[in-house]
Amino acid sequence: MAMFITYIYNLYGDIYSHVSINNNWCQLLAYFVNVCFCALYYSCVLHSIFRLVRVVFYKLKILQSTHFFLITIVIQWLSSFILILCNLLNKDYEYLPFQYRCWISFENIRGLLIATLIIYICPLLTILIIYIYLVQHIRRTPRILQRRQKANERDLIIMKRIIILVLIMIGIGLPTVSILFIYIITNYLITMAYHVQGLSMSVGVFTAAICFAFITPQIQEIFTQKQRQVYSLVVIRTR
Repeated sequence: MAMFITYIYNLYGDIYSHVSINNNWCQLLAYFVNVCFCALYYSCVLHSIFRLVRVVFYKLKILQSTHFFLITIVIQWLSSFILILCNLLNKDYEYLPFQYRCWISFENIRGLLIATLIIYICPLLTILIIYIYLVQHIRRTPRILQRRQKANERDLIIMKRIIILVLIMIGIGLPTVSILFIYIITNYLITMAYHVQGLSMSVGVFTAAICFAFITPQIQEIFTQKQRQVYSLVVIRTR
């Protein structure tokens, strides 16, 4: 939704190029878009914490309750708003006249590095630490309960998928990182820099939306049930 509003800004600027959209709302919109991206990556962290709880703290049922995870979702969004606030307070969101929107300029290396650290690096490191801990925990745990062991292995597989998803989303953002390094080294910013950045971010969000279906067992179960219903209807009709 936030990306859609941003593109509306771009379209409005293309049609009414003589009108400046440089205002507080423009900066707040850029802030909100970054908050959404931050929340997207931290939702992967939330998935990882859920797997950690299922494997390590499976006896504490309160940590697996719906209320607990509703609270963690609220904390996830509050953390995203607070963490990205540093870019807003430092006035890192600048109006880009040729893009007709506010964003962190490639010339603002400090602002970009802070946003990259918060949105990309911290979630990835957190997920990797959780994954390594889970692997070590499962290896140390004696194989006394076969059912428990199988559940742990399933959670470990989902953790691998989460890491692959995060790496894919970060990989999609590599063109933006490459443009930034080219600018730092050569002091030259390519013409299509912001278009490449916007495209890579949009593809990343689209990819994440699809991959979450493969990560979340509940969503997979919904698709499986629908396929079973369709198959049952086909069998009944053929009879």
